Amino acid sequence: MAAASAVETAASEPGSSFDTAIVLEGATNELAGVRAESAYIAKRYPGWHQTMQALLNHNGRMYDRIDIVGPKGESKSLYFDITDWFGKLN
Repeated sequence: MAAASAVETAASEPGSSFDTAIVLEGATNELAGVRAESAYIAKRYPGWHQTMQALLNHNGRMYDRIDIVGPKGESKSLYFDITDWFGKLN
């Protein structure tokens, strides 16, 4: 039973899926959005670094999936909903 609850917790963690994708308030264009993604990761995952980024279209919305690796080799994918600022230069 503990394993099921751990899976449910991981599935509902912010950014763990399209359904829980992170929306970065205040990001109004691509430059601000990319900076906000980096700041979010640095603040919440200190010592982790990005290994890959993918641009994804899911149900008509645009997402960045950023894969990160922690200091002990653990890995995680974070989903960001970038629909509001994707393709905007200013």
